[in-house]
Amino acid sequence: MKATGEVMSVGRTLEESLLKAVRSLEIGHFHLHSEKFDDWSQDELLPYIKEGTDDRIYAVAQLLRLGCAPETIRDACAIDLFFIDKIKNIVDEEREIKAHPGDLEVLKDAKQMGFSDREIAALWGVSEIDIFNKRKQEKITPVYKMIDSCASEFDSYIPYFYSTYEEENESVISGRRKIVVLGSGPIRIGQGVEFDYSTVHAVKTIRDAGYEAIIINNNPETVSTDYTCSDKLYFEPLCVEDVMNIIEWEKPEGVVATLGARRPSIWRGLKRAGRAAHRHGL
Repeated sequence: MKATGEVMSVGRTLEESLLKAVRSLEIGHFHLHSEKFDDWSQDELLPYIKEGTDDRIYAVAQLLRLGCAPETIRDACAIDLFFIDKIKNIVDEEREIKAHPGDLEVLKDAKQMGFSDREIAALWGVSEIDIFNKRKQEKITPVYKMIDSCASEFDSYIPYFYSTYEEENESVISGRRKIVVLGSGPIRIGQGVEFDYSTVHAVKTIRDAGYEAIIINNNPETVSTDYTCSDKLYFEPLCVEDVMNIIEWEKPEGVVATLGARRPSIWRGLKRAGRAAHRHGL
């Protein structure tokens, strides 16, 4: 099975889902942009996208930034215009954000499209914590929608959630003491056996101790992302922003960050976020 690197991402639009998926990959990209292609011309990029490489999507986005017509890109790589137009929507929103620094309506639109605080901060020339604080001050925060496994045919409550920037929040907060466990992230060789096993047993131990157990993960092939495994499952990128949004909402007593994620930078990132939050009185 050639599924290494696979992630699952859920949003209200394709653009939002795609940008969340890029953040979930844990390859150093937080947006549909790769520095590799910053100095490439259209003449260099068009032949490159003919092959189905792992970074072709970033090259397509760069071509759109350079003003290349979607039809020209389609002819070069055979990707359907529907998907190229969705990527173009993201590129057009980048220009809108950059042209209106500090504009609250533009910020709301960007968050609805799936832009990260980090990318908005880069486009506005400020820090990521500045965007986080601005969102919190203006109450621009995500809600969590429940994944409906019955396609609305029956009433059901399945504690299986994803974030989006709308009005109604379907994630019901319980009065129980709770612990969050960070899952293993995108599929890596061997992690289904080793790392997901640890996540699942951590959740079992937490539940046996009488706590509500909450998993945050984005791996579609593991036991930890079966919604019957934990009391709540959030399908989200394991980035500081996305994890902290859930912590702000759930207010757990603790977060276990060592039994699922292979990348220690997740843990270092959370510690940095905690120190930054403390400095800013959050």
